[in-house]
Amino acid sequence: MDSVPNQHLRDQYTGADLNLNAYADRLTLIGDGDEVVPGITALATRGHSPGHVVYRITSGGRTTICWGDLCHHYVLLLRHPDWGFRFDYDKAAATAQRRRIYDLVDRERHAVFAYHFRFPGLGHLRRDGEGYAWLSAQPEPE
Repeated sequence: MDSVPNQHLRDQYTGADLNLNAYADRLTLIGDGDEVVPGITALATRGHSPGHVVYRITSGGRTTICWGDLCHHYVLLLRHPDWGFRFDYDKAAATAQRRRIYDLVDRERHAVFAYHFRFPGLGHLRRDGEGYAWLSAQPEPE
């Protein structure tokens, strides 16, 4: 805990530790590449938090990446993947993981479910210069 950069984050991790330890005998920890259920695979993306993962969801030959806290804003952290985010536990690792997953999504043409993005949070990425552009599955309102 001493390596957590500031008191605010220390308080969050202490609280999470207390809450999760109450269920320790009922938790099953997953690691990078573990299949949670058929078609859903965990990809370790440590950085935003020590155990952060994204999920690769594959069905019918199509894949969607559900990336949770990997990216919090559909413009800022896509256009500028190297920018840090205040709540990232390890900013350098979080940046490296953002770049890795953005590249994977772009290269493999996967869909993305990003729950911090504007509804419905479903779309695709397109490389745009040094960053990426968000292509929402929902057309913009007129």
